[in-house]
Amino acid sequence: MKSVIGITAFAAILAMSSGCDSGSGSGTRSITVGPTTVTAVYGWSGANNKLGFVIFSDLDTPDNVASASAKWAGYIESPAGLTVHYKHTAGGMDINGTEYKFAKGRVFLVSTKEGSMLVSQLDIPIRDAEYRAELNRIAEREEVQAFLHR
Repeated sequence: MKSVIGITAFAAILAMSSGCDSGSGSGTRSITVGPTTVTAVYGWSGANNKLGFVIFSDLDTPDNVASASAKWAGYIESPAGLTVHYKHTAGGMDINGTEYKFAKGRVFLVSTKEGSMLVSQLDIPIRDAEYRAELNRIAEREEVQAFLHR
């Protein structure tokens, strides 16, 4: 009987500890701005699924391939051959080999219009709203819209 109680108690403790934090994840999303489709990749974490970062790319083809993992790493690849690689680091994001510290912002605009890659980091505060709502709010900001409408 003691072993059954012990196993049940252990399973309950394990279930409670795993339920304290919903973990993290990431995803991709196409955003249509006028006649242009752009790709966004993003990550979230915590019990309230708070947005952790977002990268908007002007790779403007509906044939983009994007990959995102729960560890906040992946890529956006255009059929034209340009690829944006990103991965989470201890204090920020590495985008194509350059580290950007989260202390300076968690919103990134990656431009490939000139045939080379230019990354702009924006210090837009990320609120505690659920990540999908917050992604929508940030996508509507003036500086992001200006980038997306170029």
